[in-house]
Amino acid sequence: MKKILTVLMIALLAFSTSAFSQVKKETRAEKKARIEKMVKDGITNKNLFIEITRICPINGVAQNVVYGNDGYYIKIFGKTISCSMPYIGNARSVAYGSNSDLSINSDKQEMTLFGGWQEKDKCYAFQTIFWNGNKTEGPGSMQVTLTMQIYTSGEVFAKVDITGMDSMSYVGDVDQEPAAK
Repeated sequence: MKKILTVLMIALLAFSTSAFSQVKKETRAEKKARIEKMVKDGITNKNLFIEITRICPINGVAQNVVYGNDGYYIKIFGKTISCSMPYIGNARSVAYGSNSDLSINSDKQEMTLFGGWQEKDKCYAFQTIFWNGNKTEGPGSMQVTLTMQIYTSGEVFAKVDITGMDSMSYVGDVDQEPAAK
């Protein structure tokens, strides 16, 4: 009985590995070409989704973040920007009546994207200005300047400047936008 079970286990193992080996793995060159095409098409069509993977406060320790858990992103679609990014830093001037949430958020806000390909740095460099939380006036309104370097490898380095607050940097990757839940 033990011999039969052993033979069956070996046969099952042999068949299962051959079934899994038929799935074609993407080579490094294919992955690089796919990401480069995604970046170039995204910039050409002004349709980019950037998943924030690391936050870098100016006076603090860099922290890794996970999109599935934290949900930090920058999305550019046409002439609009949507984003959700944390802010960790010092605010030298806080508007009267504002709450303590200093995260940077925007939802389909109109913006103009300035910049293009930078031959010297071998990347796309862009800058835009938008209002945090889509508030253009009143308590808590903050004008945000976002500067990004987008490399054809899919890596993104972003920096946020807000008047009266420390700068904040982010690292991320150009990615496919996840399906809505």
